[in-house]
Amino acid sequence: MELRVSVSGYLDIVGEIIRFKNRLKSLFRAEAIATNENSFYKNKVRVKELANPSAKFVAENLYRQVEFLEQEKLKYRDLFEKNRKRYRPIRNLMTVPGISIVRANIIAAIVCQPARFDNKHRFWGYCMLVRHIQKSGGRIYGNKRFFGRRELRNVFVGAAENVIRTETQLRNRYDLLRAQGVEHQEAKLNVARQIASICLCLLKNNDTYNDNYAEYLKERKQLRVDFFNQ
Repeated sequence: MELRVSVSGYLDIVGEIIRFKNRLKSLFRAEAIATNENSFYKNKVRVKELANPSAKFVAENLYRQVEFLEQEKLKYRDLFEKNRKRYRPIRNLMTVPGISIVRANIIAAIVCQPARFDNKHRFWGYCMLVRHIQKSGGRIYGNKRFFGRRELRNVFVGAAENVIRTETQLRNRYDLLRAQGVEHQEAKLNVARQIASICLCLLKNNDTYNDNYAEYLKERKQLRVDFFNQ
């Protein structure tokens, strides 16, 4: 419960920051002012570009609110660090490429009981990483996403984006898919599903990740088979 409450508070702040940032951008776009540069949310001087006095007033307040919330969000890092020291599953998750301390806390808090997922496919659905194709008579008449937790989808897709900038087996998987003609977005989603599968496996087995984890699982499964066959 402590872990879930802390993660819920963090996600609430992130949601508020996104809402204020979208409102801030809309003020500039209403006057056809570009907001594309990376430093836009930190560059308060840009308020002077607004011609409408009311828009300037609102923008100044929004800049202050975003700055305040960003500072509050940083405080959760200390809390998440304490969670890392207290909970082994979080430390295990952080051994997976792309899974930061924030992402590890979110996964552990939301998944909570990994045994409730019979297999990786059900977990993918819960993470909203797959779609349900509705087909009848050889014709597709619907394509909808499973009901689940969008926070987990954001975590795993974000982790995949980080992974494809590294030199790991997961990056090799992405490169192989691209070489086979798979589009970037689909290849990235495939890597996100692989990361989700690994995280579920680590949580179920209280294990850590290495870059040859797939081979390691095969060897361990064979050892179990040999043991029960004795």
